[in-house]
Amino acid sequence: MVQGERGMTYVIRIERCEGFPQHDHTCAGRFIRAYDVDAHGGRGSVEFTTDPREAIRFASASLAMEAWRTQSKRVPLRDDGKPNRPLTAYTVEIEQV
Repeated sequence: MVQGERGMTYVIRIERCEGFPQHDHTCAGRFIRAYDVDAHGGRGSVEFTTDPREAIRFASASLAMEAWRTQSKRVPLRDDGKPNRPLTAYTVEIEQV
């Protein structure tokens, strides 16, 4: 666990699954437990949890947002020429825990 000032930490909670509306019921409201933006040929993979204690912890909200915007090194650009940031397929909220 990465701790911030005075023991504050932050987690990423999924609000909506923009790229996967059929999975909204399975990921909305859950927390990111693990992710790999280079998995599956640069399409990324993410593991969710309903328990915020199991979520990846960040020392600041800005570090959590930076993680959410991480660009794949394996496939840095999408077909449309924009940065390939797999986690941005999810609308998220950064929560202090």
